Amino acid sequence: MIKISHILPITGEASGIVSVVKDVILKSQKICTIEVVSTNASDTNYFPYSDFNISHVKANWVNILALILKIAFRKNRKIYGVVHLHTFWNPKLLLHFCMLTRFSEKSVIVPHGNFSQQALSKSPIKKNIYTWVSKFLLPDNLQVIALTDAEEIESRSVLPRHIKSVSVIPNFIETNTKLYPPQKTYHKRKIIKFLYVGRIDIEHKGIDLMLNSLGDLLSTGFEDFSVSIVGPNRSKNDEEVLQKLITKNKLEKKIEIVGSVKRGQLGNYYLSSDYLLMFSRYEGLPMVAIEALASGLPLIVTRETNVGGVIESNAAGYVLSNKNDEKYDDFKDFIFSSGMGNRSLRENAYSCFLQNFTWMSVRQKYNQLYNVNLNE
Repeated sequence: MIKISHILPITGEASGIVSVVKDVILKSQKICTIEVVSTNASDTNYFPYSDFNISHVKANWVNILALILKIAFRKNRKIYGVVHLHTFWNPKLLLHFCMLTRFSEKSVIVPHGNFSQQALSKSPIKKNIYTWVSKFLLPDNLQVIALTDAEEIESRSVLPRHIKSVSVIPNFIETNTKLYPPQKTYHKRKIIKFLYVGRIDIEHKGIDLMLNSLGDLLSTGFEDFSVSIVGPNRSKNDEEVLQKLITKNKLEKKIEIVGSVKRGQLGNYYLSSDYLLMFSRYEGLPMVAIEALASGLPLIVTRETNVGGVIESNAAGYVLSNKNDEKYDDFKDFIFSSGMGNRSLRENAYSCFLQNFTWMSVRQKYNQLYNVNLNE
């Protein structure tokens, strides 16, 4: 029996929870139990595999102290196969991870964009503290899984002591999933349907840049579009700022705020849209992007989403580049030239998914990580 621990900010938040899908590698062997360590209450509905034995531990000072005492009394036998940390900037989670590494055969950090310049510049004090932690508390055998080539470079810069242990393994979706069926036919519509999927986090997700760019498009007299915003509010303040941005850009008649939906319903939104919009200021490798590509939905993204390279190389959408303080000027230029896209753009999006983000494309890397011989 191999026990896996996943340490992440919020149970159910895409940046951490969907990474549990990696453990399909152990599901085939029926030898896996999963422990989730997070700062809030557990919600196992977000786990895609109900046949795992899943337990939940809250990351608090009491449990961290208990781990310290176990180490002090030398009760640190190896009870975990792998311990995963899905964030680097939460002190409780980072300390919990550092303690659990004493009980684990393998220790893995998946930064999810935490090492980007935008994230690092948030707090110089935090950066100095975590630099000290990385030097003295992280284990020598630490492995770092970067989700993209760009994140690999960032990780080597932030964790110089572990520079030889950084590898690139992207997120993935199993090709037999029924959540995101690919678009079989191309239906040309009278208006362009844009889609945003994610939590309402104005700064991180660049929602201000997105709405200002949409307002810029509307100001030219182009009105044949609509926008669906799918996802939960992060805070009351973000909700208020969202409404102000909609009003400022005169988008009241163009935007539908859907709120949270069940994962099984997301596929319908992907299939009924023309573009997924991602204006994030920093990301690791968003699962939303992979889900959209799996449905044959082209993307309009910023370079900071970390999917720009693969979108460009596969002609699966458009990567924004001409940014001023408030918006991307080239957004409207792309829409003027491309309209609602075409069949080949959707085919390119699905082909991009098949080539880069399926289980088969990353299975061998996880085989090496977990040291598990897979059954075909």
